[in-house]
Amino acid sequence: MAKRTEIFKGAWILYLFYGAALAILLLYFMFPSGAVVDYVRLSAQKEVPGFYLEIAGALPCMGPGIVFRDVSFYRKSAPGLRLARFERIRLVPEILSLFREETVYRIEAEGLGGTVKGKFTPSDGGKKTAMSGNMEFLGIRLEDLKAVSEAAGRRVTGSLSGIISIASQGGDIISLSGLARLKAADAGLELVQPLVGITALRFSEITINGVLEKGRININQADFKGRELNGNLSGSISLAVPVEESILDIRGTVEPQVRFLTASDAAPEVKAAMIQFFKKGKIGFVLRGKIRSPTVRFM
Repeated sequence: MAKRTEIFKGAWILYLFYGAALAILLLYFMFPSGAVVDYVRLSAQKEVPGFYLEIAGALPCMGPGIVFRDVSFYRKSAPGLRLARFERIRLVPEILSLFREETVYRIEAEGLGGTVKGKFTPSDGGKKTAMSGNMEFLGIRLEDLKAVSEAAGRRVTGSLSGIISIASQGGDIISLSGLARLKAADAGLELVQPLVGITALRFSEITINGVLEKGRININQADFKGRELNGNLSGSISLAVPVEESILDIRGTVEPQVRFLTASDAAPEVKAAMIQFFKKGKIGFVLRGKIRSPTVRFM
């Protein structure tokens, strides 16, 4: 009798596993990928009207959650330019938050040569904040993040890591507020015009601490160490739409390195004048104007 009971229990366990596996398979193959993708695209356009998404597909994942495949970001005013692309984005709600007023989502993205992880809360139905969240970046290739080069109007390279926290009232970037702690390693900045024969600056490390207020980025401290220049800066960026119309108001100091002069192909008399100018060591500068075409004044 006891043996028959054990066999009966074992059969039920097998049936339960079979039923669970069948349910998972049905969910996987019958998942309404198209409807989910359309909903996410429309929701994203509502949150940030100036941009839109392209998503290859979506599948359910353990969590429970959803995995989006091949996600690309575009600006409506330049639909032919892909600003960023992620091979995979995993979105999972925190279970306990489903029973609260605000649902919190965990996001994990792979792309641009690195990863992005974080949490965010979407629109809360017209309350004070339309969206809030924090993101941690690790190993993002700046040369693949076309949004940066597009805004700067020049080639920007390097590996970006750091943390960004934001809150938005909805709409465009002007509505954002938050803070950022970023670090770029092996970074490069193409110069719009050659500087005494140098066409690009290379930096082993750039660190930035900033605060994003409505319509303005306040850079509290930024330090850079490079082959040609070391230095630091602080100031503000008044944001505009489109981003390349944003206005810089930045002050800082630079300390030219030996390579700055040795790499120059300037005429001998120009080099001699530069050496005399740079003998005092650190040099103050002011950077003002539109982000794509600022003017620099040394002091």
